[in-house]
Amino acid sequence: GFEVNDAKEVGRNAQRIKVALDNVSSNVMLADNNGDIIYVNDAAIEMMSNAQSDIQTQLPDFEASEILGSNFDIFHKNPEHQRSLLESLKTTFDGKIKVGLRSFRLIANPVVDEHADRLGTVVEWTDITAQLTAEASIGDLIEKASQGELGQRLDTQLYSGFMKSISTGVNEMLDAVVQPLQELKRVLEALAEGDLTQKMNGNYHGDFLELNTALN
Repeated sequence: GFEVNDAKEVGRNAQRIKVALDNVSSNVMLADNNGDIIYVNDAAIEMMSNAQSDIQTQLPDFEASEILGSNFDIFHKNPEHQRSLLESLKTTFDGKIKVGLRSFRLIANPVVDEHADRLGTVVEWTDITAQLTAEASIGDLIEKASQGELGQRLDTQLYSGFMKSISTGVNEMLDAVVQPLQELKRVLEALAEGDLTQKMNGNYHGDFLELNTALN
């Protein structure tokens, strides 16, 4: 009786854990010691489905719907390095991989039982493609701005979440700098032509206010 009840309780606990993982927003996969994927949550399937066409540029046979039951090798053109890394994993691995046109961050942890026997590997995925693209665009924009090229702006429609907030903020910061500079240029050009009646238009604060007051 006890063994049957214990088995039922273990089964119920496993089911609760599965349902919980199915509904979390993190993209989670679980592989056994052979690298065979024995669990994929709904968020991971959705992420891989969205990335499928970009992944297929490097791995033409990749299908998001066939991840479960496949081996972790499906994500690598030359999987030997990744296979040995997962097999020898003792602590958390935090790294990045590029698959086709997509870049992912992986956080992998070994799964062990109460006897310290290795059961497999749990991997959390994050698609960082848009983040890396935004970082490169922002870096290029800042470099040009530091050289006095202030006309470029970021296309905020390309991003979402935190990166959209950052790109919007960068654009607004440049606009805040460019507007008083344009007014300053206009007044100085008029001054050079002998017109002393022009003043900077706009409501300014901080250093821009001091510049406006001094010039006027």
